[in-house]
Amino acid sequence: VLPPTPALASITPSVGAQGNNVAVTIAGTNLLGSTFTLPAGVTIAGTPAITANQITTILAVSATAAQTAQSITVPTAGGTSNAMTFTVTPPGPALTSLAPNVGVQGTSVTAVFTGTNLTGATIGGTLAGITVTGTPVVTATQITATLAISATATLGPQTLSVTTTGGTSNTVTFTVNPPTPTLNTIAPATGVQGTSVSLILTGTTLTGATLTLPAGVTVTGTPVVTATQVTATLAVSATATLGAQGITVTTPGGVSNALAFTVLPPAPVLTSSTLFPASAS
Repeated sequence: VLPPTPALASITPSVGAQGNNVAVTIAGTNLLGSTFTLPAGVTIAGTPAITANQITTILAVSATAAQTAQSITVPTAGGTSNAMTFTVTPPGPALTSLAPNVGVQGTSVTAVFTGTNLTGATIGGTLAGITVTGTPVVTATQITATLAISATATLGPQTLSVTTTGGTSNTVTFTVNPPTPTLNTIAPATGVQGTSVSLILTGTTLTGATLTLPAGVTVTGTPVVTATQVTATLAVSATATLGAQGITVTTPGGVSNALAFTVLPPAPVLTSSTLFPASAS
């Protein structure tokens, strides 16, 4: 008298990556005395735990196992079960670097991702205002792609990752900066040693700007900064270098062009009203 034919109901998980061991649970009926019929490149590691309704075992998936959906059955003295599908996937992708890892709003950047197991990868992540244009060039260890950064892309760091049939990689950081600031006008363009000057700079992309000033000239108080104007009080020391010097502003987008600010000496002061020597008596 033979036992009933075994029947499989599920296998969990039903996928495994090349070069990895996977702990699986096979559920079904009439499983006592089971052995395994496995795909090429997949073997049993250790001793399975087998009951009438469940098998728990470790599947060792070789690095060269075929990347495809394959069948697993269990024979017993009662016959061979139905098949369950077990899919061998490539190892999960891993990223090690991204260069360059910064870009400016309104521009495109040719970015190179390096890592392992990247074949077939697509690029994902937060991508707020960042799109991939054209067709990336993908190998097992490198992705070269053009990233188009919109003029309204979210400023600051964003996280990028890649996905293959083996899973989703770790993330790498890509930072979006504003365009380089530009200065158009400066008023007034002069200041006198030992005085303070209320200065207005106009330009574009000035948000977040800080001032780079000539020697002996400092900012007092907190400048008022908008996208198109910086208003600041400059204190010109009594020993500030005389003559025309450059003022620039710096933002996360870079350093602006320079505008000339000229330090003048104080006006002469008369200490006597006597214009001519007294006449001889």
